[in-house]
Amino acid sequence: MENINKQSEEDVQAAIDFAENSSIPEPESLYEDVFAE
Repeated sequence: MENINKQSEEDVQAAIDFAENSSIPEPESLYEDVFAE
């Protein structure tokens, strides 16, 4: 069970790192763009 939790934590951290390093705008600016139109 610990191995599964550890893998999940690593996946989450990898996803966070990817999101922070990607060129995708922050969710807030995405919502602003949607409401602006």
